[in-house]
Amino acid sequence: MESEAESRHARLSTILLYSSFVGAGAGCALPGALLPAMLSAWHMQDGGAGWLFFSITAGSAIGSLLLLRQLRTSLTFGLVLLAMAAWTWAHVSVWVTMTGSLWGLGLGMTMTSVSLMRQRPDGDRIAENVRLNLFWAVGAMLCPLLVTHGLRTSSPRGVLMAFATGFVLLAIAVALMRPLALRPRALDRVGFLVGIRGVWDSRFGLAGIPLPLIVATMLSTGVEAASGAWLATYAERSRHGVAMVVAAPTCLWAGLLSSRLLGSLPTSERRLQWSFKWLLTLVAGGASALLIPNGLVLLTCSFAIGFGLGPLYPSLLTRVLGRRQTGSIFFLCGATSAVMPWLTGVLSEYLHSLRAGLLVLVAGALGLLLVGLRLPKADSLEEARRQALHAV
Repeated sequence: MESEAESRHARLSTILLYSSFVGAGAGCALPGALLPAMLSAWHMQDGGAGWLFFSITAGSAIGSLLLLRQLRTSLTFGLVLLAMAAWTWAHVSVWVTMTGSLWGLGLGMTMTSVSLMRQRPDGDRIAENVRLNLFWAVGAMLCPLLVTHGLRTSSPRGVLMAFATGFVLLAIAVALMRPLALRPRALDRVGFLVGIRGVWDSRFGLAGIPLPLIVATMLSTGVEAASGAWLATYAERSRHGVAMVVAAPTCLWAGLLSSRLLGSLPTSERRLQWSFKWLLTLVAGGASALLIPNGLVLLTCSFAIGFGLGPLYPSLLTRVLGRRQTGSIFFLCGATSAVMPWLTGVLSEYLHSLRAGLLVLVAGALGLLLVGLRLPKADSLEEARRQALHAV
């Protein structure tokens, strides 16, 4: 009977952790999906929106380092921060950037806590990371649909309050969950000190890693962040109708989810070796064609960008960690994810055209293609993954 109770508790804990990661995926996509309504409600310009995205991503990078000793407490606190930020956005139209930092802190603490709580034995760690990425993509894909339904039946305030309520309920459920048994050795190797120490390693903790590989990893996250942040607003400014405002970001996340689903298949490593350059080309071509003022082209390009980006970051990150175990690469990727959406907003406001602002996205995608083509020939992905099993 006791073993049955433990098994039931383990299943319930797994459901709660995956639900939290789905919520984190939706939380990452929410600012971009709700941006057109927020710009109108807050009378904010594109430059201000760029600063909002910068504060969210910077807060997320900091939140990933600010973990408490008990990961369950960290997860609960992260969910509470998300609820507080959503409530503040719903009722206060000032200090938007400060609230964005609070939102980012909650996202960083939530995603990092769940990732560490779901650490498995070495042989299962890759499969678990794939599952978490899939659940994250599900939340990101569902978010624009939920936001649009909420705006039709309520207002931006109602949507934010619904998200706040959901995060509060998740926080209560996690707080009531019994502590999970975690491997002490795994916990000894993670946390704030490891993240900070990685930043101060020799040559920023990246010695021995080819520069093109570092730059490509950074650009892959930056392109994804800029796309997710501005696609909905770009669709609205292009006057393609409300349906397109929903469909454009949904296609982006659906493409990312589709490619990650394919990447979870047993033969995905072999396929990725010969399709890597095609994925880079797909991202660059999709980003460049976004500038064409056509609704069908916009949807196609959104899906193409997501489909191309899906397996790129996990693959590039595995190659980086296979060469050197360092937390610095996460810091650099977070910085790129903060800067590219911010630059898009600043350029859009300066040139009075969001299409011109998207040149930042195009430049990032083309840079990713050029740098990716210069990457040193990788060992087999299976060998790289075996090396990455010792990553922090």
